[in-house]
Amino acid sequence: MKYRLENYFTWIKCCLVLVVIITMIIYIFDVENIGEYYQRETLPSMIEILKNNSKNFIMYMFLFIISPILIIMDIFNIVGSIYFGIKMFGEIEVILRLVPHGVFEFPNLMLYSSLSWMKCVIFYKEKSIYKIFQFVKENKKIYMFSYFLVVFSAVLEGVFYGN
Repeated sequence: MKYRLENYFTWIKCCLVLVVIITMIIYIFDVENIGEYYQRETLPSMIEILKNNSKNFIMYMFLFIISPILIIMDIFNIVGSIYFGIKMFGEIEVILRLVPHGVFEFPNLMLYSSLSWMKCVIFYKEKSIYKIFQFVKENKKIYMFSYFLVVFSAVLEGVFYGN
């Protein structure tokens, strides 16, 4: 099964609904001191950022069976980080920290998480690992492009905010 652009846009719509729901949950259960968890003494280096982003990419690649859980956890993490960042540093500072790397990182997260979701669906419908391998093979250029974006956004984040 070849990955199509409409799969990506459908996935983004679903994830945006999740973002809204999770944002409301975090807003309703506002906890003042939880923001301390997000404070760091130093900003991570580009290598640390690349390791973390690569680990996330690999999790989606191989743990596709639990991809719905992974995306919910990632959206909670993203929304929570933005929410508490705004509370601690203000909107402008958070926006400045998200751009430019977030322009590439978030859409790419949506891309590789949607690929993972499709593998999850294929696995549960077809009950065949062979079909998963076939899907990955048919979409290997998309996977390669997606990992390139992982590296590119890590470099951007490291250049702008690294040590």
